[in-house]
This record gives sequence, C-alpha cells and structure tokens, in this order.
Amino acid sequence: MNRPKLHMSWKEALSVALCAAVMGTYAYNSYTNAMTSDDAFISFCYASNFADGNGLTWTTGDIVEGYTNFLWTAIMGIGLCAGISPEHLAPALGILSAVMTLLGIAWFGARRSSWSNPAIWAAPFLLAFNRTFAAFSTSGLETTFFICLNLFGFLALFEKRNGRWRSLILSSLLFSAGALTRPEGNLFAAIAAMALIFETIRKRERFSRLAIWCGIYLALVGSHFCWRLSTYGFPFPNTFYAKVNGLWWDQSVIYFSALVHQYGYTFLALPAILAVIMRRDVAVATLFTAMVAFAGYVFYVSGDFLEFRLIAPAMPLLYLLASDGVLSLFQYFSSRRAIGIAIAVCGAMLFSFVAYQHYLVSLGSLRMARLPGYLELPTGTNRIAGVRFEQAALIRKYIEAGMIPEQLRYEAGGVGIVPYYIGWYTLDRYGLNDVHVAHQAANSKKRWKIGHEKMATADYLEEKKIDVSEADHVKLVFRARSPRELLALQGRARSWVGRRNMTSTRASSRMRLACYHLRDEDYLIFVMNAPEERMNALFGHLTRC
Repeated sequence: MNRPKLHMSWKEALSVALCAAVMGTYAYNSYTNAMTSDDAFISFCYASNFADGNGLTWTTGDIVEGYTNFLWTAIMGIGLCAGISPEHLAPALGILSAVMTLLGIAWFGARRSSWSNPAIWAAPFLLAFNRTFAAFSTSGLETTFFICLNLFGFLALFEKRNGRWRSLILSSLLFSAGALTRPEGNLFAAIAAMALIFETIRKRERFSRLAIWCGIYLALVGSHFCWRLSTYGFPFPNTFYAKVNGLWWDQSVIYFSALVHQYGYTFLALPAILAVIMRRDVAVATLFTAMVAFAGYVFYVSGDFLEFRLIAPAMPLLYLLASDGVLSLFQYFSSRRAIGIAIAVCGAMLFSFVAYQHYLVSLGSLRMARLPGYLELPTGTNRIAGVRFEQAALIRKYIEAGMIPEQLRYEAGGVGIVPYYIGWYTLDRYGLNDVHVAHQAANSKKRWKIGHEKMATADYLEEKKIDVSEADHVKLVFRARSPRELLALQGRARSWVGRRNMTSTRASSRMRLACYHLRDEDYLIFVMNAPEERMNALFGHLTRC
C-alpha cells in the first residue's frame, strides 16, 4: 500500500522559505511605506454617488468623468452598496493584488524552469523591495490592481499546456478588465493582440481563437467606450485632458534619469535584453515589447508628480525579464560547469546589489534628483493626506457647531478627502472634475508641475459662483498659536491671491482674502470669490481678523 509523502525535499523546503522571505519583505516594505493618497478619494466620491443612486457623477447632476479608473471606481461603489467602505476595501484589494503579482511572477519563472529552482524568486524579491510598488498597494489607488490584471493577462495568453481555449478566454477577460481599470490597459491589450496575430500567421494559433479573443475584448471595452461617449461626451476621461499637455522633453529625461538612478535599472537592462536574444520565443518578446511601449507612452506624457506611479506597471516586466535573462544564460552554459557556476554567482551578485539599492530607497536613504516642479515621495503624499484628514475633521466640527455653513461652493487644489467627508460642491482648480478647465489651452512655452498646468481663472470661478477658494499651502481652518504666525499666513495667502488675480479680466471677479476667527486659536482663512453680500450672509456671525 502506497503511503502519501509526508515530508518535503530540501529543494521544496528552500522554495517555501524563499516564498516566505518574499512575502515577509513585501509586508515589511508596505508597512514602513504605507500611505494614503488624497486622489484615491476622488474615486470614492464617485463611488459614493453611485451607491446613493446618482450614477457615476461628481455631484448630483454634475456629469463629468473626473476619474481615470472606471472598474476600480465601480468596485468601490458596489462595495459601498454591500456595506463595505472604500477606505477599507481599496487598500485590501491593492494589497491582495500586490501579493498575487508577486506569486504570478514566480509562477512564470517556474513554468520556464521549476518550482525547486531558487532563481525564480529573484524577480519577486526585487519587486517586493520596490518602494513605489509597496507604497501604492496601500494608497487606495488602483495601481497594483491594474498591474495584476495585465500581468495575469499575459500569463494566461502564454499558457498552452492545459485548456488553451479557457486560458485565451481568461486572457481576454483580464485584458478587458485592465483596459476598464485604466485607459493605458488598451496598450497592453494591443500588444497581446499583435502577439496572437503573429502566432496565427505562423500557424501556431487557430484563427478561431484569435477571433474569440478579440471578440470578447471588443465587446466589453467597446461597450464601455460607447457608454463613455454617450454619458460624458468625450473619448477619453476628463483627467486625460486636464493632465496631458504634450511632450515635455526635459521633464521626461530627468524623470527617467531619476528612476534609473533610484532603482539601479541600468544593471537590469542587459539581462532583460539577453532574455529576448537567447529565448527567441513570443512570450519574452511580447513582454519586452509591452515594457518598452509602455515606457515610451510614459515618456511622451512626461511622467507624473507622484513617485513613479505611472511607470509602475512596467516595473514587474523588467524584473521578470532580467531574471529570465540570467536564467537563460545559465541554462545555455549548464553543460560547462565552471561557466555555469560563474554565471550563477554573477547573477546573484547583480540581484543582491540591486536589492540593496531598493532597500536604501525604501529607507529613504537615497535622495531624488531634482525635477521641474517636483516629484512627490510617499512621505509627502501621506503628509498631505494627513493634513486633509485633519481639515475635514475640523470643518465637520465647526459645521456641527453652526459656525461654518453646511452648503458651500468650494474650490481647491486637492479635491479628494475634504469633499468626500464634507459633501460640499467642490471644483478642482486644475480641472480634474471640470470640462471647461480641462479643455482650456495650457501654456506650452512655460511648463510647470505635471498634471497641474491648467488652472481655473478668476473669471471662471465667478461664473461657477464659487464661495470659497483654498489658497495653496494655506489650510482652510488654521490653528494660529501667535499673532505673528497668523500674520505670516495671511501674507502668504495674499501673495497667492495676487497671482490668481492676474487671470481676472473683470473687477467683479477679483479675489480677496478673508479671515474669520472661529474659536480659541482656530481661524478660517480663505479667498473670497463671492460678492460681499454673499459673504456676510454666510459668515456675518463670525468676527473678522
């Protein structure tokens, strides 16, 4: 009678230990770099309106596609309908997606070699140490969810051992979900489709399978595209028009230079190219093409102001290809023991050095190159979110005390956390949730911070009947511990008002600084857009300072 095997071989035990090490590394990195993004709450606002029966609208009756992540927002809305708050659902789904991505990369390596080969954990280990990947998995944004969908879309596309029909259908569904999560998913899907077409031409795939794959994708993504056009009136999300202002060469070069410097990607480029040359198969060539094409797209839009968030979907592909390149070189020289050992040692040293570089980044020990505008690190993103949580709590406190009106028309540069918790009508000054601002011409000669180059004019704020504008770097409710601190803050706000009034062509639209004493050391400081009579009606019960 055959008894089941109750013990593992040393190779199996090593594989389990390495898997645990990768997961432990990710857990440590995501914990130490955990952050919350104010931008995530823009999607939460839409999800909240969806759950309330008002559709995917910014405010009731204000129909504008101010989100870039349709599927993610819809999932948050469905979660709210089921009683799960997006503040909990989004980070949980982001972390789950990150873990699945790490396992998916290891699975690809195991398919090329075996689960007992320790080299398959090199790429997941580097990704687990990547600060950008770890931080954005907890941010509430769709970053790791998008990465996971596209990675498994490629893995299913290349799976030929069992159930080819099922794997192709799954691949098409995953790429469709990726395209519905972010528009850039269409780029990955297009490259996957080209790989299928290439294999069909070479008679390695059936035309019927290609037709089914394309049919599923076009039906799902095409339906959403038609809905977008009929609902919002534009082929792309409003955020695209607000943020993308053409190629900014200097910004793109410095952005990628900072990326390479921070993560040591120069050392991974050669192994990735080696994988393409030595493997000579469609899977590796497709992944390499996807990585390069996506990097080209990010270069064209000149990156992002959040730390490498936009380029993050290409990072797992680079790690996977670099690891596969070293593995293929080792397998090629496996018959020559001395050369094989030398390659294994060099590969281990290479990945150890890059891992150490990643570790220094996760600790914040490496400084970023200076960018035009700036590149916001996770610590900065977390600090901004913390300020906005504090502001939302203070505003709610004074609304409940009857000192601040419950209904205001509000303009600010960050429109996530405060409007989500307060419920004011909110206009994003950079046009994320406003069609007019998003489609106005930007200054292409004097570039500024990426995604913040278009701004609502003072005249437009008057047309929108905005009551209160939040001055840049000035809290709406400010706790001044001394008269000197209050005067300094008012001076900073007046300087900002002067710059904004340069966009005014009418005397009635000129902005003025307002300051009211609330209670104890708390002051309400904002920029007035409404007439004096409206301000007196809203805040006449407060004492001016």
